[in-house]
Amino acid sequence: MFILAIIFLRNQPAYMRGLILIGIARCIAMILVWNELAEGDTDYVAGLVALNSIFQVLFYSLYAWLFLTVLPGWFGLQGAVVHISIADLAKASASILASHSSPDCSHVSCSARVKGDKWYSTRFIPRIGPLTLAALLFTILSCSRSRET
Repeated sequence: MFILAIIFLRNQPAYMRGLILIGIARCIAMILVWNELAEGDTDYVAGLVALNSIFQVLFYSLYAWLFLTVLPGWFGLQGAVVHISIADLAKASASILASHSSPDCSHVSCSARVKGDKWYSTRFIPRIGPLTLAALLFTILSCSRSRET
């Protein structure tokens, strides 16, 4: 994504940085929903999501710092350099993961406990799956529009 950002968005540093940040982010937001839709192994995916979250907290800030602070200068893109510390990036990453993961995990465990695993798998997941994808697309579009204004 870094190379694509340099090639296609060289003259638009804000979009370039956004593409880089999306490229280094491990997607953990809807893995459980997609796994259920694909009829995957729930326990295995829960373990992967937990490991992924740990790696996200440990390495995302380092990658973001490298790709936003160090590497743009090496490619002659001084205007795209962001001066931020690894500690600030780590705090932001951890707070975002915590704020998104906690409600998701509590909702999944509560709804499965109250209504049962069968209801969750056969009724809830098929209905919420398309909505989560639409919400993700809406979020991406609204963020890109807010950056334009």
